[in-house]
Amino acid sequence: MNTHKRNMGVVAMLFCYLRPWLLFIALVLATVASSQVRVSQFGARPNDGKSDINAIRKAIESLKGQKWKKLIFEQGTYDLPVEDASKTIALEVQGMHDVMFEGAPTLQGEPGTVFLRHFPFQNNIAGEPILKVSDCFNFSINNILFDNAPRYATAGEVIANDGKSITVRIFEGNPLIDKSLFYCGNSWNLKTKSLLQVASITYGADVTKKATGYTWHIQGKPSDRLMKLTSTIAAGKVQVGDGLSWHFGYQGIQVLFENCKNLRVSNVSTYSAIGFCMAAYFCENIQAENVKVIPPDNQLTVGSRDGWKLYACSGTITMNNIYMEGVRWDGQNVHASFLWPYQIINARKVWFRKKHGTAFPIKGGSIIG
Repeated sequence: MNTHKRNMGVVAMLFCYLRPWLLFIALVLATVASSQVRVSQFGARPNDGKSDINAIRKAIESLKGQKWKKLIFEQGTYDLPVEDASKTIALEVQGMHDVMFEGAPTLQGEPGTVFLRHFPFQNNIAGEPILKVSDCFNFSINNILFDNAPRYATAGEVIANDGKSITVRIFEGNPLIDKSLFYCGNSWNLKTKSLLQVASITYGADVTKKATGYTWHIQGKPSDRLMKLTSTIAAGKVQVGDGLSWHFGYQGIQVLFENCKNLRVSNVSTYSAIGFCMAAYFCENIQAENVKVIPPDNQLTVGSRDGWKLYACSGTITMNNIYMEGVRWDGQNVHASFLWPYQIINARKVWFRKKHGTAFPIKGGSIIG
């Protein structure tokens, strides 16, 4: 009996000693649990064919006021329909710090969470982002793939060229859209799936100015997958057997990071883009790894502009295992800005002005050359 009492006393003493630590651990676990939000809690469920856009927006809003915020997405496709892709940002994170978008990887380690934007087709959409992140510190995004329905480009093989017009058989899996415009056209070697070393067939403004002459029309039954373009200019630049790709517009930014500090992008891919696949403006310190822009299936191209444009960024920028394929211009591009001398004040002082483009602050002590 005495031994039993002594043992109970030891247990009581241990409990009193450990109680503060147990409470601390419980508090930490509760804090971690409360800061991890699943979009499914707000009704966003992948692969059900229903709109997830409002549910995800509510989930993002719920993160406000929490110190560390992880938004968890399951594997599968989240449908993000917008009425007008030129006017509506699908998802936006603004002025929130320590936020992580955590998707799910596939068994092969590829991004398994898909953000699929649906939109009514129009030619030459200046696309607003699927995701815009601005004025945020310590934002991370992992295991996410960006795509569009319809995809905003198509491709096929030139099967006829009479010098005045060309006929193309559109590859399966690529959009077949009557009266689509011929923006950012490129010819390809179909054996190697590489661009032919020739000038681009079309660009942007040239198509807009002469839209009638750069309009494609479906020939025969849609199941034949044939499209015809009447243009002596285009016919003079391609041959039968060439691959041919084009976009339906050339403007827009699909994923935009703006004025963010300590940005981390990991295991993020793009299958289709309206304009630039990704852009980072005025960001400081960027860490990126396993970022891909890649055409799936029978696609030849992904986006009509750069894969990832960095504009006026600063700090330390590291990029590892970056793969860019099927973009119309640069895969990864770094921009600063151009200043023009406006007035010579004295022998050691000059007043510079920026003629056009986006203005950004230059910190005192910066070296300009």
